[in-house]
Amino acid sequence: LKTKGTDLDVKDAWGNKMAADAKLATTIVADVTPPEMDGVTYKKQDKETTTLEISVSEKVEGFTHGDLVVLDSDGDEVSASKPAKNNLEEKADSNGLVYTYTFGKSLSGGNYKLKLKANAVTDKDNKVANKNAETIIPFTVTDKLAPEVSDAVYIQDDGVTKADTIFVTYSEKMSQATDGGGVLN
Repeated sequence: LKTKGTDLDVKDAWGNKMAADAKLATTIVADVTPPEMDGVTYKKQDKETTTLEISVSEKVEGFTHGDLVVLDSDGDEVSASKPAKNNLEEKADSNGLVYTYTFGKSLSGGNYKLKLKANAVTDKDNKVANKNAETIIPFTVTDKLAPEVSDAVYIQDDGVTKADTIFVTYSEKMSQATDGGGVLN
């Protein structure tokens, strides 16, 4: 702040003039830390979608659902059966650090991973525009949807098997009952 050599008098509310130029020493440290996806939490599912909550280390820009890939427990990509339902929104009241991701497929119970592609997002408040590294974070889906019968086919006794048969197709993988009965008992 310069007081000498100008027509400007720097003074406080009581009229006291500043006698000399003021110099403040400052150190500006550039933010070189790229944003990261910190965590993924399964929130809910319905018949067509699965909703996850994603936390990030700092405010980001450029974040879209296209930056994310759902992987199964083997690391293979899981395709959305309803891609038009894919959506990513900043969660209200999260200060830009939490996003709600709706994936266009109802995932069965089990272990999955969410991959954030490299260079997908940048620091929102940083002029250097640090970009993220590829990040993969595991999450678990707790299946709370009851299975549904999606198809049933009746096959009449062919004279060889000596039995009529009904083949039932379910909306998800079923497990054998532990008491020796089948899934239809």
